[in-house]
Amino acid sequence: MKNLKSILCILCLMLGFQHTILAQKSKTKAVIVKYVMPPSEPLPKDLTKYFVAFSCKPSFFKKEAELFYPKESLTIRGLTRVNSAPEADILISMTLNSLTDKVEFVSRKSKLKRKDGTAYDATLYYADKTYVLNSTTYVKDLRNNKVLFSEENHERKEFLSTQGYASKQEVLAVLATKDKTGVEMYKVAFGKRMNTLNKGFKDKFAFQKFTKKLPIEIGKGKKYDYSNLKETFERFKGVTSKKQFITDDNGRQVLQDCIQTWLKEIEQYNDKSNKAKINIKNVGGLYMNIVYAYFMLKDWDNIYKYCEKAKIFKRNEKTSLTFYQFTRLLHNRYITNNQQ
Repeated sequence: MKNLKSILCILCLMLGFQHTILAQKSKTKAVIVKYVMPPSEPLPKDLTKYFVAFSCKPSFFKKEAELFYPKESLTIRGLTRVNSAPEADILISMTLNSLTDKVEFVSRKSKLKRKDGTAYDATLYYADKTYVLNSTTYVKDLRNNKVLFSEENHERKEFLSTQGYASKQEVLAVLATKDKTGVEMYKVAFGKRMNTLNKGFKDKFAFQKFTKKLPIEIGKGKKYDYSNLKETFERFKGVTSKKQFITDDNGRQVLQDCIQTWLKEIEQYNDKSNKAKINIKNVGGLYMNIVYAYFMLKDWDNIYKYCEKAKIFKRNEKTSLTFYQFTRLLHNRYITNNQQ
């Protein structure tokens, strides 16, 4: 009887293993494409030149700021920087108002070991030193006397923490040796602040080039022939790889042919069996293929339509939602910039 049970268990395991082997799975290959993100607040076309005014109020940091600032200067991509305000259409002004620091002590009970290996209780003191950079920045359209961007009294913090020491005096002594790093910490805060501002300026005022990875469903499984999906992937890749929206007639026709191939495959979808050629594991990926093709054709309505179809399938719900939101942002930017 025991032998019979063992044989039945082995048969069940083998059937389950066979089911797993025969199940048709999802497999994707990536294509890298390019796109341009238009600005959220496009500048009037007659504004082409900008001037940067920078000042530093804390006297101890002026020399460092004057040396450091030119390397990290604020910029507006696509415009020409000039050497004086009267020449400029746009003024970028940044002022470092104050640089301050603050030390906070923390004590913790700890178990330490002597040289002979015996343990004892001790109180260790730690210090966190906070460096705060306070700045004011604005961007002004000088031709129309209009403020385009303003950020008052923004703070940027950097932190320096010590190890544990037996007394506050030891911690202070360690901090004293690190005082020379104070200027360096402010430089770090300053550089990060400038970087954040420049990213914001790019988003607001500049056309930015990006790349995006599109995962194309090609199917996987031993039972069926997926060569048509692999061939379609190669055709898609051939006209889209490292390119922006496809505008030439030949490229657009290739993409339409790819879409028709994927639609025909979707017609074979069988929601009753994971062993079907097109099943719940790969059908959502085929819908996303169609989304990506319409993206390269810049066909906004069909992108949204097929994102809705793809998100029905749980495996593609997050991917389709993320791409839908990305496309909405891009589409709205094109509308804001009076582009199709």
